[in-house]
Amino acid sequence: MGILFSSLFGSLFGNKEVRILILGLDNAGKTTILYRLQVDEVVQTIPTIGFNVETVQYKNIKFQVWDLGGQTSIRPYWRCYYPNTNAIIYVVDSADPDRIGDSKEELRLMLEEEELKSVTLLVLANKQDLPGAMSAAEVSESLGLTAIRNRQWAIFQTSALKGSGINEGLDWLVSVLSSTGGGGGGLGMPLPEAGALEDQRSPERGPVEPRGAAAARAQEGAPTTIGLEHERNSRFDQLGQRMYDVDLRLQQCQDVLHEDCRGLKDTLTKFHRDFDEERLSREAVAEAKSKELLGMDQRLQQSLEAEQQARREAEVKVLRTFDDRTAVLKEEIAREGRSRAEAEAALRRYVDVDIPKLYESLREEAQSRETMEDRIVRRASDEITRLQEAILTEKKAREDTEEALLRMMEDTVTKMRAEIAQERADRETTEETLLKLLEETCNKLNTASQVL
Repeated sequence: MGILFSSLFGSLFGNKEVRILILGLDNAGKTTILYRLQVDEVVQTIPTIGFNVETVQYKNIKFQVWDLGGQTSIRPYWRCYYPNTNAIIYVVDSADPDRIGDSKEELRLMLEEEELKSVTLLVLANKQDLPGAMSAAEVSESLGLTAIRNRQWAIFQTSALKGSGINEGLDWLVSVLSSTGGGGGGLGMPLPEAGALEDQRSPERGPVEPRGAAAARAQEGAPTTIGLEHERNSRFDQLGQRMYDVDLRLQQCQDVLHEDCRGLKDTLTKFHRDFDEERLSREAVAEAKSKELLGMDQRLQQSLEAEQQARREAEVKVLRTFDDRTAVLKEEIAREGRSRAEAEAALRRYVDVDIPKLYESLREEAQSRETMEDRIVRRASDEITRLQEAILTEKKAREDTEEALLRMMEDTVTKMRAEIAQERADRETTEETLLKLLEETCNKLNTASQVL
């Protein structure tokens, strides 16, 4: 995010506009430095899309601050703010050595611009509060600052979160600009001619003449001296009128530029507000969908638990029925055993009489018992078969339910992906529109700067 400072310094001929650019890669801490200067505290920031305009007061100097995006796609638009620049503040993330090469390349390309020739350079090695941050000497060596010979430069170790080193760097910059009369850029005001400046500095001193010419003029008398004095005063009045006209035109251009910037800021503010509303709406829809899916999952879980409980109850009922029937069978067998014992006792008593009858009775009893056993086995087999079929039916129903749930989840995920893709396409369209608007704004600002 690059930041454009427009500050006003008092001078002999009125207020001169001094333009200062604060540039650097994204996430270098430029916006944090801006709000540290403005409110003297750390403000939570997000990556800048487009630009913000703020006003900062520093040591009786009023700065108009332009906060520009520092992403790769926005850096080419920096050159729209290069004209009439007097100083550059370049912010470097000293805790990110992997991108120091990108910072060096951007600095090299920027300093090669003809409009930034010989301007003052202040480098801030930011984020010194993080562990592993490079020192000012290491950053200077990585950026190749020692090879700069055509401009004044300095580097300071800073921490935007703690506020250390920022005021020292700005004090040095103000001192250099004050001592050099504004640095290497234009001051936004044309300089008067050399002769006019000489007349303004020494209004009571006449032009230098040879001694013979001075003696001749002395002989001509007072009227010649009065004419020269009148001509000098007339030239001084003309110079003052020209300076007033230039100041008036400059003030009018600045007012028009400020109105345009204010309108653009309102438009971007409305865009940010609409974007926030859309984001909140999207989050509300996502939250509603999440709640709906959660409720559906809970209902499916409850249905599954109910089915499992019903299956367990059915199993308990089948086992209870089997146990009851087994108990009845055991009781019948026991009763049959008692009957057989009684019959054996009777047969012992009547062995000589009832043996044939007893033999026939035993044969019938055996046949009856075998028939009963076969019937019991068949009944048990039928019950087990029905139980297995019930288990298979329950398993198939559970698998069908799981498959339906999976299909429903896949449909939901597909729909959410389509919505995300549509949202991404809308965001890309919005970014392209914003970039076009930013390019048009830069062109307008460049045209206004050329007019100045």
